[in-house]
Order: sequence, then structure tokens, then C-alpha cells
Amino acid sequence: MFSIFKREPIRLWCVLLFAACFMVPTAAAADWYVSAERGKGKKATMEKPAKDLGNIISKLQPGDRVHIAQGVYQGRGKNGHYKIEIPISIIGGYNNDFTVRDPWGAHRTVFSGDNLSANFESGARILFELHMKYQQARSPGDEHNVLIDGVIVDNGLRNQYMTGRCLKIKRPATPAEGKGPTPGTPGIKITLGKYCCATVRNCVVMNCAVESSDGALSVSGGKCSKVTISNNLIINNTGNGIAPLSGWKPPTRTPDQNQIPNFVIENNTVLFCWKPGPIDEFAGSSLMTDDYTVVFARNNVFAFNDIFAVNNIRKATRLELIENLITANKKADYKDCNTEMLLDDIEDEAEYLGDETADNIGEPITVPMPAEWSRIYMGRKSFSRAQVTGSVKANNSAVNDLRSMLGLPLQAGPVEDLSEIWLHRVDVEGALAAGVASYQGRYGCRKPDFGTKTVTD
Repeated sequence: MFSIFKREPIRLWCVLLFAACFMVPTAAAADWYVSAERGKGKKATMEKPAKDLGNIISKLQPGDRVHIAQGVYQGRGKNGHYKIEIPISIIGGYNNDFTVRDPWGAHRTVFSGDNLSANFESGARILFELHMKYQQARSPGDEHNVLIDGVIVDNGLRNQYMTGRCLKIKRPATPAEGKGPTPGTPGIKITLGKYCCATVRNCVVMNCAVESSDGALSVSGGKCSKVTISNNLIINNTGNGIAPLSGWKPPTRTPDQNQIPNFVIENNTVLFCWKPGPIDEFAGSSLMTDDYTVVFARNNVFAFNDIFAVNNIRKATRLELIENLITANKKADYKDCNTEMLLDDIEDEAEYLGDETADNIGEPITVPMPAEWSRIYMGRKSFSRAQVTGSVKANNSAVNDLRSMLGLPLQAGPVEDLSEIWLHRVDVEGALAAGVASYQGRYGCRKPDFGTKTVTD
């Protein structure tokens, strides 16, 4: 007995010493700085910032924060694509000395690209891929976190258009002219691993020609993921506006609700979600849900969609629509699995909406878009597959209602036929006008106001 008790503390001490020798201390999160106007080299300090986020991605570590000043950023080698495989924070909208933030005003951080660049890539403009590397649990409050705050993603220069007027996108590449394909990918795409969280706030996503049922802003949650999408303007994109998705499939049909990816989607303005093409019917909604997700959508504006405001065909595990403004949707306001319905009917008839769904309104709004952009939008020619086969007739009864909401004069005659129009480009100034103030004083996004806060606050 004596020998046993004598050796046990020695054995424990050896184990602890071995562990201490091989433990790698966790590095403190670092702050990096980027400025298109002042940047040079890769020190990326406040005094000597880098020129582009793409130039320093390989140097970043999990938990780092990247602060980006005003300017237009086209990526490393003008490739128009950031791929990030670690959880970091991207914070835009600073002035050049990083003392003031005004991301939708004087200090806009715009992520764009160059379709003519030899290095052009057609992936999502900002792509976070964490689903392969991050699969281990961490303690509550210490999860792997992604943050994107205060950047404007404008795919206008990444797209290829039929003519110089930028009225209709052309999807395939034109090698003879050195033009790449129009990216059919999201503006922001995040795929989270297990126990990873994400926040996207104060961002603008525009002119993205998404080809699939993905979203211009797309976030795929993993097991136990928590996602917040707030105060964003998603405007003039094909595909869907916001896509809260699940990258986790539970082992049983009745999973623990706490393990299902959870999304809070609030105070966003999502406008002008086009079908990917004139006869496509599988996308064109403000919000496209997924199975194995829990989604709370409140105080958003979902308007001017080619298909639905909310498409719940995949039956989210739980979907709550609370105090949203839903209007001017071409086909229906909500799709409940395979049933299409108007806003007034959802609380009574929807089978796949949660019991907290309430107080959504469908009142007309006035959207301050550029007059010429609005005129062209109202003149486009869009068909459904059924219309192509001649089985139904086009319904233009609401044309003047829409013209009124866009500030256009009403017209008694037929609508001008502008068939060669699809996702015509809107500039940043014109897009921001539609999102700088909430609608009716409470619905949708508004211009972020950081007052006198600086990067060190």
C-alpha cells in the first residue's frame, strides 16, 4: 500500500509537466488596418496600413480584427474575391486615420472587383468557410465568432452586361473581349462550423446576380450556431435577399432545439429581389428559409420581390414573422411549404409559422430610388414558365400601384416594353437612399450612427 500511494503523486506530477511543456499559449487577438488611399506593404498598422484586405489574409489569426478605411477595394490582384477560413472580424467605414466611422456616409468601404482583370474570380465577394476546420465545442461565451460590420458589397463592376448602359446582365464569359462570367454567387456567404457564431450588421449588398436559390446574403449555421443579421440593406439582386441556411443535419428527426442553428433577422431592408432569369421561378424572395433552422424575423421590410416576400418551402423547424412590413410582392407574400398566401391570411392559415407570428403589415411605402432606374424597372418584361406555355395571362393590375410606390407618374396606357432589361445596375448613392431611414419610423434599416466613437473606443 505504501508504494502505491507514494508513486501516485509522482505520476500525476509527470502528467502535468508533460502537458505544460506541450501546451501552446493562445495568442491575443490582433488589430490590423487597411486603407486604399494610404496603404502600402503588409505591416497593416494604424500608422502604416495595408492597401487591401486580400493582401494580408494569409497573415490573420483566429479572433483578429481588421479595420478598413473608406475607399473601393477590388481584392488582391483585382480578383474581386475574399476567401477567409478562420473566424475574424471585418469592420469598415472608417476615415483614413481610423478616428471616425460613417460607413453609409462620408467614409464608405466598398468591396467591388474588376470583371476584366486577368485574376478575376467569380466566387462570393466575401466568403467565410469555417465548416471544415471548426467542429469542436467551446465554452459558452467563447465560441468562434465571425463579424462583418459596415461594408458595402457592390457587384456592379464584377458583372458583365450586354451593353455599356448596364441594363441587362450577361452571365457567360466573353473570352474574345477578355470579360469574365458574371458571378452567380452571393455578395456575402458564410458557412459556419459547429459551435460557431456570426453577426452581419450595417452592411449593404447590391447588384449581385445570384443564380441559385441562395441569398445575396447567405449564412449557413452549424450545430449550436447563433447568427444575428441586423440593420442591413439588401437591394437589387437576383436569387433571394437573405438566406438563413443549415449546414447541420441532426441524427434524429426530433433534434434538441438548442442544437439547431438559430437566426435573429431584424431591422433589415430587402428590396428588389429578382428571379435569376425572366422565366426562372425558384428564387426571387426577400427571405428564403431552410430546414433545420430556427428563424426569428422582426421589424424588416420585405418588398418588391419577383416571387414572395418569404419563401418557407423547405419548412424551417421554427419560423416567426413578427412586425415586418411586407408589400409589393409579385406572386404572393408568403409560401407555406407548397401553399401560397397573402399577408392577411398567414396567421390563420399557415401551418409552418410559429405561434408568435403577429402584427405584420402590408401597407404601401414610398421607395426613393433614382427616377431613371425606377422607370426602367417598371418597363422590364418578365414571364413565368406558365406564361411561356400560354396557359395563363400576365397580370398587370397592380402596375400603377407600384409606380406610385416608386414615385413615378401613373399611366393609363400599356407599360413600355423594355425586354432587354435584367438586373440593371444601381449605383451606391442611389441604393443607399432607399435604406438611410427606416420606413414608417420603425421598419427596416437605417443609416448607422457611431457619433464620435473612434477605433480605440
